[in-house]
Parts: sequence; C-alpha cells; structure tokens
Amino acid sequence: MKSNIEFKKEIYDVKTWQQLHVTQLTYLRNLFIGLATALIALVFSDLRDFTYPTLKYTMTVSLTASLICGIGLAARESENFRLKYKIARNILRGRDTSSDEKECEGIEKENRYIFKLQAIFFAIGAINMVGTVFL
Repeated sequence: MKSNIEFKKEIYDVKTWQQLHVTQLTYLRNLFIGLATALIALVFSDLRDFTYPTLKYTMTVSLTASLICGIGLAARESENFRLKYKIARNILRGRDTSSDEKECEGIEKENRYIFKLQAIFFAIGAINMVGTVFL
C-alpha cells in the first residue's frame, strides 16, 4: 500500500493538473466551434423572414468570428505544443531554451486573448439568436 504522502503527491501532481487544464480548455474551445457552426447553419437553413434582419446579420457575423477565432486558436495551440516539445528535447540535450520559452509564453498570452474573443463573439451570437427566436 502507498503511504498517505505518496498518494497526495500522485493526486496533486502538477503534470496531471496541467494536462487536465489543457484538456478542458480544448473541449470548451471545440464546444464553441461546434455550437457556432450549428447556429450559423440554423440561420442559413431558416427559411422564414426575420422581423429584425439586423439581429440576423449581427448573429451571423459574431458566430463566424467566433468560429474563425476557434480555428485560429486550435492552430496556435498546435504550434505551442510543438514548441513545448522542442523545449523538452532541448532540456534533455542540455541546450539553451530561453528564447523558445519566451516565444512559448508569448503564444500562450495571445491564446488567452483569442480564447476570450472567441467566447465574447459566441455570447453575442447566442444572445442575438435568443433575440431572433423570441422577438
């Protein structure tokens, strides 16, 4: 049996929590992409005339912007993972990683901003969707 200290180390392992954080953010980003795509498809498949066409256009533009942000974010995260893998290899080889680490931090900062934009655009589109349904 494992001791209590070893059990706590295993549960509170930083790598496990980092992986969980990355996985949850990836799921959330993909959820925004999927829902934005579905709502855009709903707008174009809806054959009735909208009472307020401005809401329809605002919704379409904001959901498309959310979709573009999500796809761009996925591409940037892929670049960030590639860079982190390069840093890990260079650490094992004993090489300098300071420039790669700074680039990685810059990408992560930009990714946080893009994710917030994606969520805001999606929220605007969803609010407009509710407006078009109930008005």
